[in-house]
Amino acid sequence: MRLTHLVGLVFAAGLVFTLCREPAGRVAVIVFGCGLLEIVIGVAALMTLFEWIGSIAEARDAVRRLEACLMSLITTIAGGLMMSGVLWICVALIRWAVPPI
Repeated sequence: MRLTHLVGLVFAAGLVFTLCREPAGRVAVIVFGCGLLEIVIGVAALMTLFEWIGSIAEARDAVRRLEACLMSLITTIAGGLMMSGVLWICVALIRWAVPPI
């Protein structure tokens, strides 16, 4: 880590801490973090799905093709479940961060 990375990290942490003072800032930080995590999980699931779809095309026999089809199905289900879980956690964090009226 270089000194510029450390300065940028301290600046980003200070910005997040400043935003978290107000309820609207807390919600903004939570939504940004959860949105970023949703994008990362979605891209990773999509890349894995394309890898398994490529394995379907490269399969030499029916057993390998069935395995690749099942793994693409499992990848799709797991990616959707993980993204739904992150969404539910984000909603719970927002409900916790904002005081009731």
